[in-house]
Amino acid sequence: MGRTFPTDREEKRQVLLEGVDRVRHTLRAGADEAEANATLPLATVQALDDPGLLALKLPSHPWGCGSGPGYSTGGAGSGDVY
Repeated sequence: MGRTFPTDREEKRQVLLEGVDRVRHTLRAGADEAEANATLPLATVQALDDPGLLALKLPSHPWGCGSGPGYSTGGAGSGDVY
């Protein structure tokens, strides 16, 4: 816990992708046990936690995917400004 990620988007992406590559084997090895027990094995949780893959990731700007306050994200009138 407490891992600090790079602030540059591409650097952060690379760190996360490398973390995924490191845990791939552990995740596959524990898949049957996870399904049978309806919970992740401890080795799987540790493998995800060590590279920071369980850390909360937030958008780099407060409005997520480029929308701003007052923009509808779906439903009737989607895209309408309120």
